[in-house]
Amino acid sequence: MTDRCRGNDGYASAVALAMPEVLALLCQHQAPSTAGRSGSAWIRISVDDGRKFLPRRQVPGELGPAVGAIVHYQPAAASSDVMLIAETGTTGSKLLFTGDGSRTWLCRLVLRGSEPVVLVGYEDTRFGRVAQGNTVWTTHSGGENWTPDHFLAG
Repeated sequence: MTDRCRGNDGYASAVALAMPEVLALLCQHQAPSTAGRSGSAWIRISVDDGRKFLPRRQVPGELGPAVGAIVHYQPAAASSDVMLIAETGTTGSKLLFTGDGSRTWLCRLVLRGSEPVVLVGYEDTRFGRVAQGNTVWTTHSGGENWTPDHFLAG
């Protein structure tokens, strides 16, 4: 199978799956632009186990990360329409949400602190979790609203 992110300098940096046949590829640029930025990420979605992919959709951040910054993306898919991306950079993480197949993205949660996001995922189209440090954030609304649970380190 050819890399569906390929084109200029793109590569698939992460994958999210949703039952029964959804495959979402998170794509990133390998080479920086002439301004030194690495470019924004984009999503490619398949609803037939990767046989065909819908057109690419940009993840917010038109200019891409600042020069020298390293950004890590973790996608999760509940369906072909409902998805999350945990975006972690040098100043913390934010949780991006789409409910329309990545046509629009909203920042639903800003996670402060130096701990990276270690888990982002869905159990079904309504129930999902994000774990960072000693906090687990839970949604019962597909990703629109989040509630934290804090655990003691020990």
